[in-house]
Amino acid sequence: MLKALMAAGMLAAGLAAPALADDAPGHPVKLHRYTAPLYAWNTNSYWLESADGVALIDAQLLSSDARYLAAAIKASGKPLKGVIITHGHVDHVSGLDVLRAEFGDFPIYGTEATKAAMPDIWAGAHRFFAMPNMFDEALSETMVLPDHMIRAGDRVEIAGISFEVFGGGPGEAADNIGVYAPALKAVFAGDMSYPFAHFYTGDGHPSGALAQARALRAAYDPALMVYSGHRDPAPVAQLDDQIAYLEFMIAETKAAMADPANLGDNGFLKREARRAVMAKILERYPHYDSFGFTAGEIVPGNIYGAEQEIKAATGS
Repeated sequence: MLKALMAAGMLAAGLAAPALADDAPGHPVKLHRYTAPLYAWNTNSYWLESADGVALIDAQLLSSDARYLAAAIKASGKPLKGVIITHGHVDHVSGLDVLRAEFGDFPIYGTEATKAAMPDIWAGAHRFFAMPNMFDEALSETMVLPDHMIRAGDRVEIAGISFEVFGGGPGEAADNIGVYAPALKAVFAGDMSYPFAHFYTGDGHPSGALAQARALRAAYDPALMVYSGHRDPAPVAQLDDQIAYLEFMIAETKAAMADPANLGDNGFLKREARRAVMAKILERYPHYDSFGFTAGEIVPGNIYGAEQEIKAATGS
Protein backbone atom coordinates (compact mmCIF):
# COMPACT_ATOMS: atom_id res chain seq x y z
CA MET A 1 0.00 0.00 0.00
CA LEU A 2 2.78 2.44 0.91
CA LYS A 3 4.51 1.82 -2.41
CA ALA A 4 1.23 2.39 -4.29
CA LEU A 5 0.71 5.71 -2.51
CA MET A 6 4.29 6.76 -3.25
CA ALA A 7 3.88 5.87 -6.90
CA ALA A 8 0.62 7.80 -7.18
CA GLY A 9 2.34 10.87 -5.77
CA MET A 10 5.23 10.55 -8.17
CA LEU A 11 2.95 10.19 -11.17
CA ALA A 12 1.02 13.26 -10.11
CA ALA A 13 4.30 15.16 -10.03
CA GLY A 14 5.09 14.28 -13.66
CA LEU A 15 6.69 16.79 -16.00
CA ALA A 16 3.85 17.78 -18.30
CA ALA A 17 5.07 20.99 -19.90
CA PRO A 18 3.98 20.91 -23.57
CA ALA A 19 6.05 22.21 -26.44
CA LEU A 20 5.59 22.32 -30.20
CA ALA A 21 7.63 19.79 -32.12
CA ASP A 22 9.96 21.29 -34.71
CA ASP A 23 9.00 18.56 -37.18
CA ALA A 24 5.30 18.39 -36.34
CA PRO A 25 3.80 21.92 -36.22
CA GLY A 26 0.68 22.16 -34.13
CA HIS A 27 1.19 18.76 -32.48
CA PRO A 28 2.12 19.18 -28.81
CA VAL A 29 4.68 16.88 -27.23
CA LYS A 30 4.22 16.37 -23.50
CA LEU A 31 6.98 15.18 -21.21
CA HIS A 32 6.30 12.93 -18.22
CA ARG A 33 8.55 11.24 -15.69
CA TYR A 34 8.19 8.17 -13.50
CA THR A 35 10.69 8.02 -10.63
CA ALA A 36 11.23 4.88 -8.59
CA PRO A 37 11.47 5.10 -4.78
CA LEU A 38 14.80 5.72 -3.09
CA TYR A 39 15.36 2.04 -2.31
CA ALA A 40 15.20 1.42 -6.09
CA TRP A 41 17.72 4.22 -6.61
CA ASN A 42 15.29 6.94 -7.74
CA THR A 43 15.61 5.57 -11.26
CA ASN A 44 13.90 7.75 -13.87
CA SER A 45 11.92 6.75 -16.93
CA TYR A 46 10.79 9.55 -19.23
CA TRP A 47 7.89 9.20 -21.61
CA LEU A 48 7.09 11.68 -24.33
CA GLU A 49 3.49 11.81 -25.49
CA SER A 50 2.57 13.03 -28.98
CA ALA A 51 -0.61 12.88 -31.00
CA ASP A 52 0.65 9.60 -32.49
CA GLY A 53 1.67 7.76 -29.34
CA VAL A 54 4.34 7.46 -26.66
CA ALA A 55 8.13 7.26 -26.84
CA LEU A 56 9.83 5.98 -23.69
CA ILE A 57 13.40 6.46 -22.46
CA ASP A 58 14.58 3.67 -20.12
CA ALA A 59 12.50 0.99 -18.49
CA GLN A 60 13.04 0.77 -14.68
CA LEU A 61 14.63 -1.80 -12.37
CA LEU A 62 11.76 -3.48 -10.52
CA SER A 63 8.78 -5.12 -12.16
CA SER A 64 6.45 -3.35 -9.74
CA ASP A 65 7.76 0.04 -10.88
CA ALA A 66 7.50 -1.01 -14.53
CA ARG A 67 3.84 -1.86 -13.90
CA TYR A 68 3.20 1.60 -12.39
CA LEU A 69 4.97 3.12 -15.40
CA ALA A 70 2.83 1.06 -17.78
CA ALA A 71 -0.33 2.17 -15.99
CA ALA A 72 0.64 5.81 -16.34
CA ILE A 73 1.30 5.42 -20.06
CA LYS A 74 -1.99 3.56 -20.56
CA ALA A 75 -3.85 6.39 -18.83
CA SER A 76 -2.83 8.64 -21.71
CA GLY A 77 -4.83 6.45 -24.09
CA LYS A 78 -1.83 6.39 -26.45
CA PRO A 79 0.09 3.34 -27.69
CA LEU A 80 3.72 2.77 -26.73
CA LYS A 81 5.57 3.15 -30.03
CA GLY A 82 9.13 2.47 -28.90
CA VAL A 83 11.71 2.51 -26.11
CA ILE A 84 15.22 3.97 -26.13
CA ILE A 85 17.69 2.28 -23.77
CA THR A 86 20.53 4.59 -22.73
CA HIS A 87 22.73 1.77 -21.37
CA GLY A 88 22.58 -1.82 -20.18
CA HIS A 89 22.52 -1.57 -16.38
CA VAL A 90 19.61 -3.49 -14.89
CA ASP A 91 17.97 -0.43 -13.36
CA HIS A 92 17.28 0.81 -16.90
CA VAL A 93 16.32 -2.42 -18.69
CA SER A 94 14.75 -4.92 -16.26
CA GLY A 95 11.24 -3.57 -16.78
CA LEU A 96 11.23 -4.28 -20.51
CA ASP A 97 9.55 -7.66 -20.07
CA VAL A 98 6.67 -6.07 -18.13
CA LEU A 99 6.25 -3.42 -20.82
CA ARG A 100 6.19 -6.08 -23.53
CA ALA A 101 3.53 -7.98 -21.58
CA GLU A 102 1.45 -4.82 -21.16
CA PHE A 103 1.84 -3.30 -24.64
CA GLY A 104 2.82 -6.14 -26.96
CA ASP A 105 5.64 -5.80 -29.46
CA PHE A 106 7.42 -2.47 -29.95
CA PRO A 107 10.90 -1.49 -31.11
CA ILE A 108 13.65 -1.26 -28.50
CA TYR A 109 16.52 1.02 -29.50
CA GLY A 110 20.02 0.56 -28.10
CA THR A 111 23.63 0.24 -29.15
CA GLU A 112 25.43 -2.93 -30.22
CA ALA A 113 27.81 -2.51 -27.26
CA THR A 114 24.89 -2.26 -24.83
CA LYS A 115 23.29 -5.37 -26.28
CA ALA A 116 26.58 -7.28 -26.06
CA ALA A 117 27.19 -6.24 -22.44
CA MET A 118 23.71 -6.97 -21.09
CA PRO A 119 23.98 -10.76 -20.54
CA ASP A 120 27.00 -10.42 -18.22
CA ILE A 121 25.47 -7.43 -16.41
CA TRP A 122 22.19 -9.33 -16.05
CA ALA A 123 23.88 -12.43 -14.63
CA GLY A 124 25.99 -10.41 -12.18
CA ALA A 125 23.03 -8.40 -10.93
CA HIS A 126 20.95 -11.52 -10.36
CA ARG A 127 23.76 -13.06 -8.32
CA PHE A 128 24.30 -9.91 -6.27
CA PHE A 129 20.60 -9.17 -5.71
CA ALA A 130 19.38 -12.73 -5.19
CA MET A 131 16.52 -12.94 -2.73
CA PRO A 132 16.33 -11.85 0.00
CA ASN A 133 17.57 -8.51 -1.30
CA MET A 134 17.42 -4.80 -0.49
CA PHE A 135 14.32 -4.35 -2.69
CA ASP A 136 12.26 -7.12 -1.07
CA GLU A 137 11.40 -8.05 -4.65
CA ALA A 138 13.05 -10.48 -7.04
CA LEU A 139 14.50 -9.06 -10.22
CA SER A 140 12.82 -10.10 -13.45
CA GLU A 141 14.10 -13.40 -14.83
CA THR A 142 13.31 -12.44 -18.43
CA MET A 143 16.00 -10.43 -20.20
CA VAL A 144 14.79 -8.42 -23.20
CA LEU A 145 17.51 -7.12 -25.52
CA PRO A 146 17.45 -4.09 -27.83
CA ASP A 147 16.33 -5.08 -31.33
CA HIS A 148 16.90 -1.81 -33.21
CA MET A 149 20.56 -0.79 -33.26
CA ILE A 150 21.52 2.88 -32.98
CA ARG A 151 24.73 4.81 -32.48
CA ALA A 152 25.91 8.37 -31.87
CA GLY A 153 24.95 10.67 -34.73
CA ASP A 154 21.79 8.74 -35.62
CA ARG A 155 18.38 10.36 -35.76
CA VAL A 156 15.50 8.21 -34.50
CA GLU A 157 11.80 8.93 -34.85
CA ILE A 158 9.28 7.39 -32.44
CA ALA A 159 5.60 8.40 -32.36
CA GLY A 160 6.44 11.28 -34.69
CA ILE A 161 9.03 12.62 -32.22
CA SER A 162 12.61 13.04 -33.40
CA PHE A 163 15.60 12.15 -31.23
CA GLU A 164 19.26 12.84 -31.97
CA VAL A 165 21.60 10.23 -30.46
CA PHE A 166 24.81 11.40 -28.74
CA GLY A 167 27.56 9.92 -26.57
CA GLY A 168 28.73 6.35 -26.93
CA GLY A 169 31.64 4.40 -25.51
CA PRO A 170 32.49 3.27 -21.98
CA GLY A 171 31.63 5.61 -19.12
CA GLU A 172 29.29 4.93 -16.24
CA ALA A 173 28.51 1.64 -18.02
CA ALA A 174 30.10 -0.39 -20.81
CA ASP A 175 28.41 1.97 -23.28
CA ASN A 176 26.41 5.12 -22.57
CA ILE A 177 24.29 7.14 -24.95
CA GLY A 178 21.77 9.91 -24.59
CA VAL A 179 19.26 11.59 -26.88
CA TYR A 180 18.36 15.18 -27.60
CA ALA A 181 14.69 15.93 -28.37
CA PRO A 182 14.42 19.11 -30.50
CA ALA A 183 10.65 19.19 -29.87
CA LEU A 184 11.27 19.93 -26.19
CA LYS A 185 14.79 21.36 -26.44
CA ALA A 186 15.64 18.77 -23.80
CA VAL A 187 18.67 16.55 -23.25
CA PHE A 188 18.04 13.01 -21.98
CA ALA A 189 21.47 11.91 -20.76
CA GLY A 190 20.77 8.62 -18.99
CA ASP A 191 23.62 7.98 -16.56
CA MET A 192 26.09 10.29 -18.27
CA SER A 193 24.74 12.86 -15.83
CA TYR A 194 24.42 12.44 -12.05
CA PRO A 195 23.40 15.87 -10.69
CA PHE A 196 25.00 16.48 -7.30
CA ALA A 197 25.54 12.81 -6.51
CA HIS A 198 28.42 10.39 -6.10
CA PHE A 199 28.95 9.46 -9.76
CA TYR A 200 29.09 5.70 -10.24
CA THR A 201 32.46 4.54 -11.60
CA GLY A 202 32.40 0.97 -10.31
CA ASP A 203 32.54 -0.45 -13.84
CA GLY A 204 36.07 0.93 -14.20
CA HIS A 205 35.70 3.70 -16.81
CA PRO A 206 35.96 7.01 -14.91
CA SER A 207 38.01 8.75 -17.61
CA GLY A 208 35.34 7.79 -20.15
CA ALA A 209 32.66 9.19 -17.88
CA LEU A 210 34.67 12.38 -17.52
CA ALA A 211 35.14 12.69 -21.29
CA GLN A 212 31.40 12.21 -21.84
CA ALA A 213 30.53 14.85 -19.26
CA ARG A 214 32.93 17.32 -20.88
CA ALA A 215 31.54 16.59 -24.34
CA LEU A 216 27.96 16.96 -23.14
CA ARG A 217 28.78 20.26 -21.43
CA ALA A 218 30.38 21.61 -24.61
CA ALA A 219 27.68 20.44 -27.00
CA TYR A 220 24.59 22.14 -25.58
CA ASP A 221 23.48 25.53 -24.36
CA PRO A 222 24.23 25.84 -20.62
CA ALA A 223 20.60 26.73 -19.88
CA LEU A 224 19.08 23.65 -21.53
CA MET A 225 17.67 21.08 -19.14
CA VAL A 226 19.33 17.69 -18.70
CA TYR A 227 17.00 14.86 -17.74
CA SER A 228 19.19 12.26 -16.07
CA GLY A 229 18.76 8.60 -15.24
CA HIS A 230 18.58 9.47 -11.53
CA ARG A 231 17.66 12.57 -9.52
CA ASP A 232 15.91 15.71 -10.72
CA PRO A 233 16.48 17.61 -13.96
CA ALA A 234 19.21 20.25 -13.91
CA PRO A 235 20.67 22.69 -16.45
CA VAL A 236 23.56 21.65 -18.68
CA ALA A 237 25.73 24.05 -16.65
CA GLN A 238 25.52 21.72 -13.62
CA LEU A 239 27.90 19.41 -15.44
CA ASP A 240 30.70 21.75 -14.37
CA ASP A 241 30.23 20.39 -10.86
CA GLN A 242 30.15 16.78 -12.06
CA ILE A 243 33.32 17.31 -14.10
CA ALA A 244 35.09 18.78 -11.07
CA TYR A 245 33.94 15.84 -8.93
CA LEU A 246 35.28 13.24 -11.36
CA GLU A 247 38.54 15.12 -11.85
CA PHE A 248 39.05 15.29 -8.09
CA MET A 249 38.22 11.62 -7.50
CA ILE A 250 40.53 10.44 -10.29
CA ALA A 251 43.39 12.74 -9.22
CA GLU A 252 43.19 11.72 -5.54
CA THR A 253 43.07 8.03 -6.44
CA LYS A 254 46.04 8.40 -8.80
CA ALA A 255 48.04 10.29 -6.17
CA ALA A 256 47.36 7.61 -3.58
CA MET A 257 48.38 4.83 -5.99
CA ALA A 258 51.66 6.63 -6.78
CA ASP A 259 52.88 5.83 -3.26
CA PRO A 260 54.00 2.17 -3.10
CA ALA A 261 53.32 2.14 0.63
CA ASN A 262 49.59 2.49 -0.15
CA LEU A 263 49.46 -0.57 -2.39
CA GLY A 264 48.72 -4.14 -1.46
CA ASP A 265 50.29 -7.18 -3.04
CA ASN A 266 47.61 -7.13 -5.76
CA GLY A 267 48.58 -3.61 -6.87
CA PHE A 268 45.38 -2.00 -5.60
CA LEU A 269 45.04 0.41 -2.71
CA LYS A 270 45.08 -1.00 0.79
CA ARG A 271 41.85 -0.52 2.66
CA GLU A 272 43.27 2.28 4.80
CA ALA A 273 44.54 4.17 1.75
CA ARG A 274 41.18 3.83 -0.01
CA ARG A 275 39.42 5.12 3.09
CA ALA A 276 41.76 8.12 3.11
CA VAL A 277 40.76 8.95 -0.47
CA MET A 278 37.11 8.51 0.48
CA ALA A 279 37.54 10.91 3.41
CA LYS A 280 38.86 13.60 1.07
CA ILE A 281 35.91 13.13 -1.28
CA LEU A 282 33.37 13.29 1.54
CA GLU A 283 35.04 16.35 3.02
CA ARG A 284 34.66 18.18 -0.30
CA TYR A 285 31.21 16.77 -1.16
CA PRO A 286 29.55 16.11 2.21
CA HIS A 287 25.92 16.32 1.09
CA TYR A 288 26.02 14.38 -2.16
CA ASP A 289 23.33 11.80 -2.83
CA SER A 290 24.28 8.11 -2.63
CA PHE A 291 21.04 6.52 -3.91
CA GLY A 292 19.91 4.77 -0.76
CA PHE A 293 23.35 3.41 0.02
CA THR A 294 25.60 4.96 2.63
CA ALA A 295 28.49 7.02 1.29
CA GLY A 296 30.78 4.46 2.93
CA GLU A 297 29.28 1.79 0.69
CA ILE A 298 29.18 3.53 -2.69
CA VAL A 299 32.28 5.76 -2.65
CA PRO A 300 34.91 3.02 -2.00
CA GLY A 301 33.45 1.03 -4.90
CA ASN A 302 33.74 4.09 -7.13
CA ILE A 303 37.36 4.60 -6.06
CA TYR A 304 38.08 0.95 -6.79
CA GLY A 305 36.68 1.50 -10.29
CA ALA A 306 39.20 4.31 -10.75
CA GLU A 307 41.95 2.04 -9.42
CA GLN A 308 41.09 -0.57 -12.07
CA GLU A 309 41.46 1.95 -14.88
CA ILE A 310 44.66 3.49 -13.50
CA LYS A 311 46.23 0.08 -12.94
CA ALA A 312 45.29 -1.04 -16.46
CA ALA A 313 46.71 2.16 -17.97
CA THR A 314 50.06 1.67 -16.23
CA GLY A 315 50.22 -2.03 -17.07
CA SER A 316 51.01 -2.87 -13.45
